[in-house]
Amino acid sequence: MKTGRRFYSAMVIALALTGCATAPTHLVDARNADAAYVSGDFRSALQGYLAWPGGNDDPHVQTKIGNCAALLGQPALAEQAYQRALTLDPNLPEVRYNLAVLYLKQAQSQLIAALPQSGQLPALKPQIQTLLMQIAQTTPFTEPVPAPSTRGKLAP
Repeated sequence: MKTGRRFYSAMVIALALTGCATAPTHLVDARNADAAYVSGDFRSALQGYLAWPGGNDDPHVQTKIGNCAALLGQPALAEQAYQRALTLDPNLPEVRYNLAVLYLKQAQSQLIAALPQSGQLPALKPQIQTLLMQIAQTTPFTEPVPAPSTRGKLAP
């Protein structure tokens, strides 16, 4: 009977140690992604957030994925991440703002592409130029609104 208890105790300890061995790795990866994000290394941050355990179900991680993708010129991934964040939590005004800026950037690109072709419809050229000026004046395209911190999720 004592042998059975010892074996059972040893198995419980082994399982507990195995679980403890993997948890810090995830925490380190998560902290590295946040550190890369804060330092402006968006490529490394994006890789870290995409690999983040449970990140697909965290609206804040999805927001940071969207921000990194937008800054790296990956609008399809940015849009997908922002939409996922809003599906998880529809009460994130910074995500709605960033998604709107993303759409405005796409609209601006389309308008710029249409400008040389506006010779076919001369009346369209001033409208395109006016719209481009309005977009440029109202929307700074340098950086998305930062995502809420994910640091609270890292506490042991």
